[in-house]
Amino acid sequence: MPFYCYKYFLMQKLIILLVIASFFGCSSIKALNDKDDKFPKKVASLPSPIILTSNTPQAISPGEIKFIKLPLPSANTHVEKIQCKNRQIPFVITTDKLLKFFLAESYFSELTPFDCKLFYAAGGQQYIDTIFQFSIIKRDYKNEFINVAQDKVTLSDEDLRQVIAERERLKAVYTNSSSTPLFAGKFHLPLTSKITSTYGNKRTFNNNKSTQHLGIDFRAPVGTPIPATNAGKVVFAGDLFFSGKSVIIDHGLNLFTLYGHLSKILVTEGNIIGANTLIGHAGRTGRVSGPHLHWGVRVHDEWVDGQSLVNLEI
Repeated sequence: MPFYCYKYFLMQKLIILLVIASFFGCSSIKALNDKDDKFPKKVASLPSPIILTSNTPQAISPGEIKFIKLPLPSANTHVEKIQCKNRQIPFVITTDKLLKFFLAESYFSELTPFDCKLFYAAGGQQYIDTIFQFSIIKRDYKNEFINVAQDKVTLSDEDLRQVIAERERLKAVYTNSSSTPLFAGKFHLPLTSKITSTYGNKRTFNNNKSTQHLGIDFRAPVGTPIPATNAGKVVFAGDLFFSGKSVIIDHGLNLFTLYGHLSKILVTEGNIIGANTLIGHAGRTGRVSGPHLHWGVRVHDEWVDGQSLVNLEI
């Protein structure tokens, strides 16, 4: 074979070998990459929260409200949430580094002890601190016997539809409380007149239907001026089947006050009002046996004793 032909032959074989090597070389790199994909690099995990137990013993009664003031664990503390009975509780942190929030126990309490946990971060570490453990002190209530028009006890189909529609509307009202306090200082009773029915009384209407009175009734002739018990926002002003002409004020942090059986309403929804602002006149609208003011206090979806609210140092 002539030399130039032999040289050409060798060049062809070399090219073929390079193509084959190149093909298998890329396949090998891809195989390695595929192998790496199956075993991704580990990502550093965050440290587990440190569990603490400050565990300050507390006591509360069914229908009672408390206002908690708690110093922050440190100046650089970032509070994530407060949880009591597995429910997240709204709170505020003041300029003097105090954590403040309302707490309430249901009138229908099963008397089961519960705790409150503080979830926070400080210095790059997360903490869960059981800050309080509450025991429940049983409370007894009086019995009342009241006579009213029978149509206010036995509801017609139309009345029942109205009551259900009102509950749905009020549910929306009570789930949209201001996340910041609207109140200023201590709460006070709306009237200084005689209390004709206290919170928690067990009521029997017309010797038949039994309920609970989850508010305070004050003696008030028709036309008596009714003031707001603290500053807030009017979130309802209208007629309700049971409480008649009514005004509801949001004070922030899931706290509301209700003023029922009014003869006249002097405020409108959306009004921002101060303490002692006249919101209406006493009357006898709704399900009543005579003129009076019904005052209700609601916090975290529970109707509580207004007397315990005015006793708080806020």
